[in-house]
Amino acid sequence: MAKNQHAKPAAGPPAWRLWVRILAWAAVLAATVWTARALQHHLLADPRFVMAGVPPDGQNAPDFVIAGAVYTSRDRVLEVFGDDFGKNIFRIPIAERRRRLLAIDWVADASVSRLWPNRLIVRIRERTPVAFVKLAADPLRPKAARPALIDGDGVILQQPEKGQFSFPVLNGVSEKQPEAERKARVARMQQVLREIASLPRPLRLSEVDVGSRDIRVSAEVDDREVELILGDRDFASRVQTFLAHYPEIHKRTPQFTIFDLRLNKSIIARDTERSE
Repeated sequence: MAKNQHAKPAAGPPAWRLWVRILAWAAVLAATVWTARALQHHLLADPRFVMAGVPPDGQNAPDFVIAGAVYTSRDRVLEVFGDDFGKNIFRIPIAERRRRLLAIDWVADASVSRLWPNRLIVRIRERTPVAFVKLAADPLRPKAARPALIDGDGVILQQPEKGQFSFPVLNGVSEKQPEAERKARVARMQQVLREIASLPRPLRLSEVDVGSRDIRVSAEVDDREVELILGDRDFASRVQTFLAHYPEIHKRTPQFTIFDLRLNKSIIARDTERSE
């Protein structure tokens, strides 16, 4: 009778081969680290990668270019990179510089790119204003105001030195309000503008007040400034009704400049002394 024989397990590779592999990988890793450090030292020490000084006023230097900035303050952009001029571009913390650029009011988005050998390009996408706003200039003088602009996200923008804009003045917003609240109020204004723009005879608004539930607008009708109380809905139909009857209204009550349109089938004329 045959005896049971157990197969012997196959022998693995000798231990010295394993150690050879480990040492080989360690050598490769050490060489990679040494090469990376040597390259880093070369990049940081080579004068070819040093950015020149602050560019002249109103100009782009060959090695520092600002692209896309029309209304963004150039001085504020230069302030972000103030510590970087005359230094190696590989020492510039790109992510941090972009974060600071996004804190500038007119900047909606920005990118910072290094170009060989010592160029830095700043690309800016600016915000789009949709209205003027009046901001308090001095807490001790609440009636004094300074002009500014506002975009669709409710971000308040400093009025630039150059550029002309044709927007209505948006009342009912302030710097103290949360940005989300300002955004909602801007959206209400834009709804009013869209509805009125759809009329056969569009009405050009000079002011829109969204400070309360009942929206008020100011406009010029037949060479006369009037204020219309529109309420909170049916803006286009109410304005259309007003324009259709205005010649007769003006003939009967030429002294009135404020008109309450909140009742769809009625127009109530008010004088300035008894306005709400």
